[in-house]
Amino acid sequence: MQTIDINQIALSKQNMRQNIKDGEDEDTDVATLAQSIKSQGLLNPILVRPISQNRYEVYAGHRRLLAAKYLKWETIPCLVSNINDRDAKVRSLIENYQRRDNTYEEKIRTFDDLYRNECNRDLKLLCQTVGTKPVTVRRYLHLCQLPMAILGLLDGDRKLTLKNAELLVNIGETYRQGLVDKIVKADLSSVETES
Repeated sequence: MQTIDINQIALSKQNMRQNIKDGEDEDTDVATLAQSIKSQGLLNPILVRPISQNRYEVYAGHRRLLAAKYLKWETIPCLVSNINDRDAKVRSLIENYQRRDNTYEEKIRTFDDLYRNECNRDLKLLCQTVGTKPVTVRRYLHLCQLPMAILGLLDGDRKLTLKNAELLVNIGETYRQGLVDKIVKADLSSVETES
């Protein structure tokens, strides 16, 4: 483990979490995490990889890095690994996959990207790489056919169930949005949607 100057660490494009921005304000979960770190300390170092002389990018620990910046830390404990883009993306997914606060959009996008770009569309290789059951991976890959605007309805107050979203994949684009609006407005179950 190394302690690295925070100004030498950039956010990685390989990180599963792409929706968190640097400079979050006090009302965000980054501020909440910062308060936890302030009272309990940083329990897990961030994972970084070198990108040039004295420059690193964080591929797992994105929120922890932002929380440290929020606390105005000058340095942060890091585990440094010389890994390629594929391995950085896989490790980010594995670290974040089981956490409840990941959005379905993040999971679906990351599984799809790994499947298409890193695993050469090999389902078995993807399952072995991330240690996930084929049924789960197939489900996410099936859902990635939907527009992200619809997938966004799976998160937050969950206006759309996973089963409803799976049913929508087979509906033509012409009718899909009208059906989504009806499901959300009437809060239809998957059985009601299927009917």
